[in-house]
Amino acid sequence: DEVLEEARRRTGLTDLGAESDLGYAQALEGLGILLGAGQRLQREGAFTPLGRFAFGEGLIDGAVMRLRTIEAQKRHAEQLATLQLRPIFVVGLARSGTTFLYNLLAQDQRYRPLMLAEALTPALSAAQEAGDEIDDRFAHCHEKLFPLRFLNPRFRAIHESRCDGSEECILLY
Repeated sequence: DEVLEEARRRTGLTDLGAESDLGYAQALEGLGILLGAGQRLQREGAFTPLGRFAFGEGLIDGAVMRLRTIEAQKRHAEQLATLQLRPIFVVGLARSGTTFLYNLLAQDQRYRPLMLAEALTPALSAAQEAGDEIDDRFAHCHEKLFPLRFLNPRFRAIHESRCDGSEECILLY
C-alpha cells in the first residue's frame, strides 16, 4: 500500500486499471511478490542502505509507470484501437548475442526501436503531452544511469546504455 500511495502522490493519478483488465491482477501479484522478496532480503540483512533505497524506488517507479500507462491508454483509446503493430521480438539467453542483434536491427530505418528513456518512462503525463510541462524522460533517464555508472563502472563494457539509444524492453515491467 505504501508503494502505491507514493506512486499516486508523485503522479496525482489513482487508476491502476479496471480489475477486469488483463494485467491488473498480474501487476498486483507481481508487486506483492517483489515486496515479499524485499522484506525477506531486509530480514536477512542482504540490503545495504543504498540497496534498500534503490529497491524501494524501483518498486515506486514501476507503480508510477503503471499509473501513467493506464492514464495514457485512456487518453488515446481511439488511436490504440486502430494501431497496427508488427513488432519483432528478439529472444535468447543472457550473453548469447541478443543485445547485439537488437542493436543491429535498430539501425534499420524501417524499424523504430525502443529508446532507454522511453523504457524507463513509457508514458508521458497529460500535462507533458499538452506541452504544459517539459518531457523529462531524458533527465529522468540520466538520473537513473548516473548512480549505476558510478557504482558499477565496468557495466558499460557489458551493456552500453544511452538515454537516446535503443534498449531492450526488459525494463518495461
